[in-house]
Amino acid sequence: MKPEVVRDDQWQGFVGVYVNDSLELGVRNWFESSNPQALAQIAERMLEAVRKEYWQAGEATVRQLVELYADLRERYQVVSTW
Repeated sequence: MKPEVVRDDQWQGFVGVYVNDSLELGVRNWFESSNPQALAQIAERMLEAVRKEYWQAGEATVRQLVELYADLRERYQVVSTW
């Protein structure tokens, strides 16, 4: 990832679509039922962007991503790819 490629608002948009299903397409449910490991990897990438300061995410967003990852890890035994 290059920090100049993805703006903060775009990162937040990804959270909206993949985590909060803001478009009401059932994206999160589809990932959970079809490939929870992929959804966990999405959360990992977003958290990595925050860690590397590529994205200035709010505290609530970071908490939400951590909780999503922890939930997926517990329910589906996903493993970290990092």
